[in-house]
Amino acid sequence: MEETTTNNQNSENDSNRWSWIITGVVIVVAAVAFYAWPKSEGEVTTESPANAVAEEVADEYTASLEAVTSSDEVTDIEKDLNDTNLNDLDKAVSDVEAEVNAE
Repeated sequence: MEETTTNNQNSENDSNRWSWIITGVVIVVAAVAFYAWPKSEGEVTTESPANAVAEEVADEYTASLEAVTSSDEVTDIEKDLNDTNLNDLDKAVSDVEAEVNAE
């Protein structure tokens, strides 16, 4: 009789352990789904005008860097290299340094 009681207690402990594991997995999945769910259109954040202007300038600059031909001829590659303006590549670093030094 004692062996039957021990087996019942072990199966209850195993059942209880699995229910806690499943509950934990469900909570983790629910939390990940909550944070991954896209925000509604009513919660649109606005950018400051300075950030918008800087982003537009960066987009124009990026677009100018991406404006290359798809040809693999040496003359076309040389033309793309000569047409690419690389003078302002470190401008962002200078801006960050200026902000850090200003504080």
